[in-house]
Amino acid sequence: MPMPLRASHTASIVFGTLLLAMSGAVSAQNYQVTTLATDLDKPWSIAAIDDGAFLITEKSGRLVRLDADGTITAISNAPEVYYANQGGLLEVLPDPAFTQNKTIYLSFAGGDKSANRTTVVKA
Repeated sequence: MPMPLRASHTASIVFGTLLLAMSGAVSAQNYQVTTLATDLDKPWSIAAIDDGAFLITEKSGRLVRLDADGTITAISNAPEVYYANQGGLLEVLPDPAFTQNKTIYLSFAGGDKSANRTTVVKA
């Protein structure tokens, strides 16, 4: 029994050392940061859609489209959200067939202070 325990311990050390070595290689890469938009109120989720545009949720309940040229357009009929603490408009996810059906999925906190819940809708 001592032999398999040593082998697994050695394998763990080797694996851990490899992970550390790989993490150094990843962090050594150069990344370029580009600001796409600055006029957002607590942006929470971003999803790429057609034509280089993005959909962005803001915790306060606003859903916006960010075009490739930097234009921000509020999308009407976003759901009413319960915005407090960690609650608000959360994730946005385009349908896999978004380019054909323009369908998105949203998650958000709904309700009020006394009775709130997380909701997922298809729009």
